Amino acid sequence: MAAEQGLNSPVVRRLDDLNSVLEWTQSNAVKDKYKIAKNVQNVILAYRSGVLDWCHGFVTYWHNGAELCAPRPFKWNEFHYLYDKHQGNEMGFWVEGIDGPGPSSQQAVIECGTGPRKWAAEMSIALRILIAGGKPSPGPFEFSFKDDTGADYMVLYENNVDQLRTNLQAKGIMYPVPRLLSVLVGTLGDGSKEAMLVRELEVNMWDEQEKQYMAASWDSIPVVVLPERGTKRRNGPWMRWKFYTATAPDNSNCLWLYDYNPSNPLMRGPRIPTATQAQMDGALPTAHKYESIDNHPQFNPDLPSGKSTI
Repeated sequence: MAAEQGLNSPVVRRLDDLNSVLEWTQSNAVKDKYKIAKNVQNVILAYRSGVLDWCHGFVTYWHNGAELCAPRPFKWNEFHYLYDKHQGNEMGFWVEGIDGPGPSSQQAVIECGTGPRKWAAEMSIALRILIAGGKPSPGPFEFSFKDDTGADYMVLYENNVDQLRTNLQAKGIMYPVPRLLSVLVGTLGDGSKEAMLVRELEVNMWDEQEKQYMAASWDSIPVVVLPERGTKRRNGPWMRWKFYTATAPDNSNCLWLYDYNPSNPLMRGPRIPTATQAQMDGALPTAHKYESIDNHPQFNPDLPSGKSTI
């Protein structure tokens, strides 16, 4: 693009995404209701003028179109302080550099066909909102997530966030929306781009056997929040960053999670199953269960193999 001549490749790629974000914020569907358009506009100008460069692993914080700091490593406590000081939910806030320079790796949350996916492991993950003053919203919720090993972010929906915001002790009172970090840009198969909000949530996992949370403390993570209602949630990278994970070729399709190294002989917990040779040699099934042929009269089970129906 002519406007981007003389700029390095990461900056050009980042500008491409930022232009998509700006177009989205100014669309009739959004109308800059998140108060981020001025921040995005000035980030674009800073890149084009050379005042700002892409520094991998570094971020800058923006409010009301002004850069609040020089590039620095992202820290949650600093983000909380600046966001709350500048009333980010009401006045707008932007973290530049949290994602990019190009499109993020996200699995499209679309399921084709009928029935559940056969080989997608599911797990429950507990979420809660960290509100101003460092206090979490009471009553975390557990949601079921599909295991997505290739995603850069956890993915859930606005109706899930509304569940977290609901004050069960006081009817009609809602906790504030989670802090907004930025807008993620995803490139679809036809080349078009989709903008997705990235908010902060706290995360943990409940161990039903031990009756306690697996992680000693709750972690803040960036989460993609899709606007519609849905159930096709994706877990993102946090689980494997936090715990030991393992699978075994025992045909169970189980995903094992540990808060300790399961290969350590001093640990007296459940071990990863050892598959039999028969299990390892077994062919991958095409389905978990089969329907009766009576449900599909168009199929003739007596037809000799290889003989055409035409």
